[in-house]
Amino acid sequence: MFRIKSEELKLVVGKFAGAYRNSLVKDTCVTVATSKTSQIVSISFVANGIAVQERFTADVTADGSFNTSMSELSLKVSILPEEVYISFEPKGTNYTIRWGRGNGILLRVQADEVLPFPIPKKSESISFAPGKWEHFTRFFTPFCSKRGEEIVNRLPITLGVNFKKIPKVGMVASATNSSKIIQNSFDVDWFSTEVTIARDTFQVVSCLTSSKDIMELSLDDSKGSIIVETSTTTVIASLLDGDFPNIEQFLGNEQAEIVWRTDRLELLEVARRVKRLAPDKCAIDIFKKDNKYFATLKGVLTEQIGSVIETEVEAGMRLSANCLEAALTVLRSEEVLLTLSKEKLAHVTIFSGDPQEDGETDNLKVVLGQVKEV
Repeated sequence: MFRIKSEELKLVVGKFAGAYRNSLVKDTCVTVATSKTSQIVSISFVANGIAVQERFTADVTADGSFNTSMSELSLKVSILPEEVYISFEPKGTNYTIRWGRGNGILLRVQADEVLPFPIPKKSESISFAPGKWEHFTRFFTPFCSKRGEEIVNRLPITLGVNFKKIPKVGMVASATNSSKIIQNSFDVDWFSTEVTIARDTFQVVSCLTSSKDIMELSLDDSKGSIIVETSTTTVIASLLDGDFPNIEQFLGNEQAEIVWRTDRLELLEVARRVKRLAPDKCAIDIFKKDNKYFATLKGVLTEQIGSVIETEVEAGMRLSANCLEAALTVLRSEEVLLTLSKEKLAHVTIFSGDPQEDGETDNLKVVLGQVKEV
């Protein structure tokens, strides 16, 4: 059926297994199909709300297709020896993976009907620059809700990243899980329709692609699904339904009643230390005392930090170390501004304190809710 180097197959199947796990599908069969004409092998699965296909070149000797389980394919491929050519050959109702002088291992096939991979009609398409998808996977999905959290029952749309096109601004991306918010604008093309892409979709695509891949993003003709394509990957995933929360009301600016200017890396290191010291209850108190500025883990850690309050009104704040680390990681400036009102437990907006050469984080804002003192 086809022949390929074992290390090449292991790489493809390993990436595909990661995508399968991140899709959260269960007991869905995997289809392996070959085309002798194009010398292409594809691995795919189709489940409720998502369809994924990965393609690679091989020495294809015959057209064919079969279904198997992801666990069966992963296990049998993972134990193959390195640096040998292997071949898939039919054996009765199953297949044998062969290598060397008569060596082989049985791959069990499922009897389910092999269905063609769906190819929906497209209504709109845009090109996504290399690295852009990975940027949202790495920096925006941590701000999304996770399945099982209470907010998902009320606002399932918070399971994803929201994108919309605003005239004279560009594409605006936002995510929130109610305790933290992220928003940034980008001077790139976007669909005419506002969409929210599930965090699971970002993770599935990132398993299969690299930061060097140019992507084409499309909406299907119903505008209910997004199609992500590279030269070797196709992912079709349902978009999240509903109205994204109005987060603009929480975004602060330099005109806030209280403005802190702080060394980003210094505060980031404090947040990471606090996480290690108290992973289950890691709140950081940030305050001014005797004209000095401190970040503390109550009763455990006290550190003086490079900060200044630029407003006449002065007040401190109490933030989650996890949320603060996420905010300071996505920002890139040497200094950040932390702004809030004098209202008790006011939201804290964090953004760049100085313009960057690439300008990518100049409009980025993160909002964190304060932690109540127990």
